[in-house]
Amino acid sequence: MKRLIISFALLSSVLGVCYFGVKFVESTYEKINSELTGSEKCMEAGDFEGARKAAEKAEKIYEKREQQMAAFVNHGILDEVGVRLSAVVDFANKESREEFFSHAAQAKTALTHLRNDHKFLMGNLF
Repeated sequence: MKRLIISFALLSSVLGVCYFGVKFVESTYEKINSELTGSEKCMEAGDFEGARKAAEKAEKIYEKREQQMAAFVNHGILDEVGVRLSAVVDFANKESREEFFSHAAQAKTALTHLRNDHKFLMGNLF
């Protein structure tokens, strides 16, 4: 009976950690995506400084949470998101609208891939 209780306790803790990981990745996605959208709106309006600040904030959120996400996320996907966000900041600094929007779209795609890779779906389990 003791082994059964210990097994349930361990299973519960593993499920809790997995649930926390999914929620953490989801909240990170929401925050970064929100900043990128704000950055795009500023760029559309011609506010290069606002676009740069929002893009830098998105990158800082990523850098702050990268170590924690590394426990839950495929490192290749995580690296891709970091590279894409850095490119968005670079082109916001250069005030290059076309390249900025192109790299912002790529960053959003990488973020969406990151989020979708960590949802509880049958395809992700097997």
